[in-house]
Amino acid sequence: MRRIGCIVRERSIADARSAACSAAPREAYDPGMEPEVLGTVSFPSGRAIVVDTGLLSGGVDPDTLVVATGLPEGGTFDVVGTRVGEGEWAQCWREVSVVFAPDLAVAQSVEIGQAVVDCARLMFIDAVALSQWRDDESLDGKADFVFWGRDAALLAAAIGAEELDEGFGWRDLDVEECVRRGTEAERVKEERGWKLATDYRPHTHHYSVLAQARASATESGVLDLAGSRLCMFFTTWGDGVFPVFRDVAADGTLVRLRIQLETSAAVEAMALVNG
Repeated sequence: MRRIGCIVRERSIADARSAACSAAPREAYDPGMEPEVLGTVSFPSGRAIVVDTGLLSGGVDPDTLVVATGLPEGGTFDVVGTRVGEGEWAQCWREVSVVFAPDLAVAQSVEIGQAVVDCARLMFIDAVALSQWRDDESLDGKADFVFWGRDAALLAAAIGAEELDEGFGWRDLDVEECVRRGTEAERVKEERGWKLATDYRPHTHHYSVLAQARASATESGVLDLAGSRLCMFFTTWGDGVFPVFRDVAADGTLVRLRIQLETSAAVEAMALVNG
């Protein structure tokens, strides 16, 4: 069954680096608004990982990680996003950053890597906490199965699924029962050739932050894990490859860890998908 809002395809990192954006335009963003706080993070190890949470299912691939070292080990820090603010993609994030020294001006930016995105989301997480991330195993023995799309109501009527805010399905089932019902739903869907999307959601760490992001105006969520705090957010540009920078002050102080989301490739991909 489809897992946690993302279809993980069999393809290489090189292929992912040229992936097209899949996000659809949303309502226009007011360019007069201030930068938005998506959440807070902490990095007790002094090392941060930038990664697409959708790529963590089944284990960690080092090629999908961007690692930032030498970060402040004490305190929590705001994750701040700035929207494009004008034009067709005004509602999309221009950049999202962890801000360490908000009162200092940036004198230099150094690219430290490129974040590969295959499931339209990214996360800042402490490097040690990443080892405690649970993406495949339900933490409470429960799971949800949700489906939506053109023929979702037909499937719901055929199998007795409940109506949900996202479509149809069931919430908070025991994992085994959820798998049984989800497997039956997908069998009926394929048998009758119905068009709809399905999503199996065990109650994992990923599930927790995704639930927050789906309900948040900033499409973001936070989670305390292994003595640290992580923040996940949707890119608003869909999939692609996004450069990550260390922005430093004239005296070398780290001002922010920044992901540049508005890139020429992202704009071209968005125009292609939505053209």
